[in-house]
Amino acid sequence: MYILHSYYSSLLFTGRLLLLAARFVS
Repeated sequence: MYILHSYYSSLLFTGRLLLLAARFVS
């Protein structure tokens, strides 16, 4: 279960980073 949580956290972090990058590029 811990692995799933870690994966979810990583995914959320990546999504936030992508959102920030997209906003910076625009």
